Amino acid sequence: MRAESHPRVTGRRSGGSLACSWWGARQGSLGLALLLFTCGPACASRDQALALVNQARVAIEGGAHEQARGLLTRARQADPQAPEVYTNLGYLEELQGHVEAAVAAYLQALSLNPDLSYDSSRLRGLVYGKQFPRTLPLNHLSRLPVEMAAEEVLALGSPHSTGPLRETIAYTTGLLYPETMRAGGALLELPLPIAGTDSGHKLRCNRVCYGFVAPSGQETLALRVALYYPSPTLALEGRDYAPLARLLTCWLTRLYAQYDLHLALESPRGHTSAYLCEAGPTGAETYDQNLYFYNLPELRTPLEWLREAAHEMGHVLLPKVGRFTEPEPWGNGHLGERLGLQWLAQEAGLAAGAPWPASAAQEHLRTFWGGQAVPLAGYLAQRCRPLLDTWTQAGAASPLLTQGNEAALSHFLGFMLWVQAAHGDALLAVTLQASDGTNPSDYLLAYQEAVTSCLAGPEGALVLHAGALNLVASRLTQKPVEGAQRREQVLLSPGDSAVWPLYLPAGEWQIYPRALSGPLPPGVLADFDGQPAALAQPDSASAHLFVTTAAPGWHRLTLRPGEQAALFAPRDFLIRPAR
Repeated sequence: MRAESHPRVTGRRSGGSLACSWWGARQGSLGLALLLFTCGPACASRDQALALVNQARVAIEGGAHEQARGLLTRARQADPQAPEVYTNLGYLEELQGHVEAAVAAYLQALSLNPDLSYDSSRLRGLVYGKQFPRTLPLNHLSRLPVEMAAEEVLALGSPHSTGPLRETIAYTTGLLYPETMRAGGALLELPLPIAGTDSGHKLRCNRVCYGFVAPSGQETLALRVALYYPSPTLALEGRDYAPLARLLTCWLTRLYAQYDLHLALESPRGHTSAYLCEAGPTGAETYDQNLYFYNLPELRTPLEWLREAAHEMGHVLLPKVGRFTEPEPWGNGHLGERLGLQWLAQEAGLAAGAPWPASAAQEHLRTFWGGQAVPLAGYLAQRCRPLLDTWTQAGAASPLLTQGNEAALSHFLGFMLWVQAAHGDALLAVTLQASDGTNPSDYLLAYQEAVTSCLAGPEGALVLHAGALNLVASRLTQKPVEGAQRREQVLLSPGDSAVWPLYLPAGEWQIYPRALSGPLPPGVLADFDGQPAALAQPDSASAHLFVTTAAPGWHRLTLRPGEQAALFAPRDFLIRPAR
């Protein structure tokens, strides 16, 4: 970078001191004296800051960059509102190769003075230069030279949260070229790793969308997704894939945020690259942590696009499970697909202010895919709940845990969905992270150890949600009310019975059935492993079962309102060591 391009700071100042002279000419000597008295310290701070900026400029031109940084730091302390400080700091960051810091400095200068043409020019050169910034300041997105959209991502917090959890995502909507084109002008060209073929097809792209995530409470967006696609000049029949690219970039970036909010899993370093490919069989795959979406000309519904993207992100963000002989070696993609779409349903309910599956929540899904309908209720009913129900029937003793076929994968998926339905995302995250291996049995062991840890010590506690019931073994007059991640409401009428599987370590336990509203109604009967179990203090808010387990293992809890009992809507069970 040439020295003559460095911004000059002249004696003409912006801000307070210039305003003082103007007011003095208009109001006379008394007005000038009063105004100088009022703004004197501010003017002095501006003068001090500009003097330090001029010293820093000399140091920069002399190559004394660290000295210049110290001077600019002092200048910012003297007057944080002086745009000249950030203009020169941006230039210094450029010289030292700190692209993100330079972008942030120029944006700060423009926020103080939007008419700074020098800063606008430098910023444009950085954003459209050889490498797009990997981080961006959240509060200055509107001043970037490229168009961006920002959205909030919502997730349900703990029962004690004051509101939903939130993260911010942002993604580019303006025209951008891949970095290989910026550096040398050549198209992005690479072979396609189409699974099971030797087609020799190559991908050619000349457009890119970027997606960023800012965790809750943070002011910096980090790059998480780069999606590459061909322009109409390269595409078959001049097709325009830009709208699809923006929708997919938004969804992939939203998935990153949802994984942060729900599972707090450590994200891979850097970002995930995705490619829109016109060749290949309809579908998608993950290869070397990159995502490939094939056969773009083949029409897909919004739900198909959402499923494919969530499936491939499961391969990127979830630990491996398998290997399976079919339908594919690793099952984390299938789990990621189901988790991602359940989270999307939950978010639609939060955003609409009407818990899923309210009609307002289902209608709100249109905002996630360009105004088009997304029939997510049918997907959850057909692709998620049956897996959960199959697991509760077969249980942990099933030989499927040690097999590697498609039925074994379904059994594993049902178990993971049951863990989420039974205990929420926090215990699911622990189960996923704590597994010592990739076999389904390793994850079962990790779950059992997590439950043991929760119940350890006199203050131990575990919550089992009513929505984790064994629906097939239960006898219910009314169907449970479905939610996004579980059956949210189970209503027991006289003569009904509801069955829940649960794992307990060896010990003595108190199990507190808790109703959706009010205390436990009188007349509720309980069985534990098929044996009648009396409720202690049955007429009080502290009604509970007292059970003993001689060895660690899985058990069966059954509740019946009794023929004369009132309606009973269990919310969950609180399990604690007996005291």
